[in-house]
Amino acid sequence: MKSSPEADLERLEKLAYHRTSWCGPLVERVHALRKKTKAADLALVEKVYAWFFLPFTLWTVNFHELLAQLVTKIENKEPLNKKLRLLVHALPVLPSEKVQEIVAMHERDVQRGEYAAQLAQSSKYDDREKTLLQNTALQTEWETIKNGFDVATFRDHKGVIRRSLASERGFRPNWEVSQSETDFLFRAIFDVFCQKWDLYGMQNDQPLLLRLTMNLTPNGTMVFIPSWLSLDGKRSLNWKELKKLHSVRVTSRQGEKLSKNQVEQRNEAKRAFEFNEQAKKRGLRGDERIQWVTQKMKWRGESARKLSRSLRRAKEDAKNR
Repeated sequence: MKSSPEADLERLEKLAYHRTSWCGPLVERVHALRKKTKAADLALVEKVYAWFFLPFTLWTVNFHELLAQLVTKIENKEPLNKKLRLLVHALPVLPSEKVQEIVAMHERDVQRGEYAAQLAQSSKYDDREKTLLQNTALQTEWETIKNGFDVATFRDHKGVIRRSLASERGFRPNWEVSQSETDFLFRAIFDVFCQKWDLYGMQNDQPLLLRLTMNLTPNGTMVFIPSWLSLDGKRSLNWKELKKLHSVRVTSRQGEKLSKNQVEQRNEAKRAFEFNEQAKKRGLRGDERIQWVTQKMKWRGESARKLSRSLRRAKEDAKNR
């Protein structure tokens, strides 16, 4: 059963990054579309709409823009091109509700800048931050930057200016300095300033020290260790917290020994299935069939349950081939 607009807006309200303010209007459009059209392409809208409510951290593509494009085209009775359809059909199965819940909680912590749980101890950070706040050379350099630029235009609603983010494997999107563009030049100067003083940004006139962070991404888990931090594997990082965050999306146990056991179990299930088919061809039914297969497999103990599990596994393996 499809939910109401009120229920969907309530779902957005629980997510980080002010989702209701910039996603809410699109919710109204989708529900209006449901009422006035029975277009076959509405199924594509519903598939994207489901992803639309996932925590932003799990978005591989901009589902807000994708959904808006689909809705607009259907509203205007425009055909959807093959590439757009291919994108929607390529979307994987939604992550489980448990994954969504844990990621949403992590996302809210990230939004608030709450990383304390990720540190085994915070004394190094506290000492470094105290020294940084008392550094007059840093403040002098910041005043020089403010004299050269209207820094207020670069602040967000919290008064924060953040350094440019470094991506995976050292890639730098939009890495460009242009003397003719003030914003590019300010960004370059600010990034150099942050690198020099180990900052991730400035909040008004207060320096924001880089800290050790663990962040989920659509493709994995990123751990950022600031260059100033003397890393102690046991005392710097809360490995329990990292394992909790990363393992939420791991769907199966792994390892060389486990893989070998899985192969053996798969082969055993295949043999049990083949013997079971032979037993049925012999006209064996019920306990006689189970006893015959058990003898062939040389099993002991709860043979009926074991056979049932093996047959289910064999069918699943055949389906997944």
